[in-house]
Amino acid sequence: MIGANHAAIAALIYTGVAAIVPSLQHSPIGLGVAALGGLLPDLDTPHSGLGRRFWPFSSLLGGRCGHRGFTHSLAGCLLLAVPALLTSFLQRDLFPVAAGLALGFFAHIAGDWLTVGGVPLFWPSKRRFCSPLAFHTGGLLDVAVGLAAGAVFLIVARRVFF
Repeated sequence: MIGANHAAIAALIYTGVAAIVPSLQHSPIGLGVAALGGLLPDLDTPHSGLGRRFWPFSSLLGGRCGHRGFTHSLAGCLLLAVPALLTSFLQRDLFPVAAGLALGFFAHIAGDWLTVGGVPLFWPSKRRFCSPLAFHTGGLLDVAVGLAAGAVFLIVARRVFF
């Protein structure tokens, strides 16, 4: 899945959660961090947008774990989410940021689960899981998913953030 789609899906998920969690409403910073969090798992490849910007780290991470390895697993998500959310309990103002980061990271994994490549949810097991209705990345359906996520985001965001 392309980076823009990951960011759109992450923003959509954050917006949906913000609709039911009052402390996340009206937090454009949390929304932006969610979009960024939606790109973070692809730091494991220097071919991603973030990977190109942080190529030494990206090359090292990709060399150790491979693309769609640890960073695309539940363990990777927990390693990021738990400290972020615990920190937000100490500093309440950081909750939208921590929640955005965690939701964005999770959204990325969920988005790649929708593709035929799947994700190694239970890393270090190499077994990959994918949706029964998985699609190939880079095709017309990939673009449609991103556009649909963006459209739904705009509809829901208008109610939650404006």
